Amino acid sequence: MNKREFLLALHEELGDLTNDEKSAAIKYYSDYIDDAGEENFDKILAELGGPSAVAATILEDSGVSPKSNPVSQIKGFFDSLNDMPKWLLILIIVLLSPLWLTLFASAFSVVVGVFSVLLALFMSAFAITLSSLALLGSGLYTLIVSPTAGLFLIGIGVAVLGLSLILIMTCVFFLRTIIPFCIKYIKQLYNMIFKKGAK
Repeated sequence: MNKREFLLALHEELGDLTNDEKSAAIKYYSDYIDDAGEENFDKILAELGGPSAVAATILEDSGVSPKSNPVSQIKGFFDSLNDMPKWLLILIIVLLSPLWLTLFASAFSVVVGVFSVLLALFMSAFAITLSSLALLGSGLYTLIVSPTAGLFLIGIGVAVLGLSLILIMTCVFFLRTIIPFCIKYIKQLYNMIFKKGAK
């Protein structure tokens, strides 16, 4: 673990604090590490006890119970699992497999469903865009023969084009929101399960 990873982990652990309180804590420990020298980071980490211990102290000083921090609770749960004998852990995993397999399948289905809906919206937006271009082209051609009908078709084409742009922007917004969210929490879950917390 380096300074950046320590500060990112600490930021995650301080989930119940306001953004200003988080920023103040991060700045304090960033300056603290800089003053001591990054070459002494391992000693500082041993002295502080890691991001979880630092966050617990900060939350306690702020009047927030560390137990109310969901990240700490989940991390503590996986830490306790890692402390169990391996045979007991394997037995628990096997006995609870119907539950966690169902939960995993449900979560996977939700993710696939969301991305399927977004893909369908993208395809619809593409088809609507082609239709609007066809309407605009027809309107321009008809404008020569019948100005009223041509303007009507152009108006419809512009309206349909606006609808397709709204659909595309909606899809882009959800993709920019959902994908980083999923990646962030999948990475956190992976770190909690396989790295036994931040080291």
